[in-house]
Amino acid sequence: LHGQRGFRLESSQEKAASQAHAPPYSVVRSRVEHVFADQKSQTGLFIRTVGITRATMRISLANIVYNMRRFLFLERLNASA
Repeated sequence: LHGQRGFRLESSQEKAASQAHAPPYSVVRSRVEHVFADQKSQTGLFIRTVGITRATMRISLANIVYNMRRFLFLERLNASA
């Protein structure tokens, strides 16, 4: 249930959110965790490359693929509405 809007935070996270005048962590968490879950399902748990440059490139390509798929989903959603 983590990463859903309205999910009850731990007391330390609630305290930090109220002190910093930042948006609640659950809102940010719900946006970010879906992206990471999608990329984890694409690449598996590990990125097995030699060198930081190749690992960075693989993560960058995964980001591009996610953004393209998200864009196409939103375009289809707007076309049907």
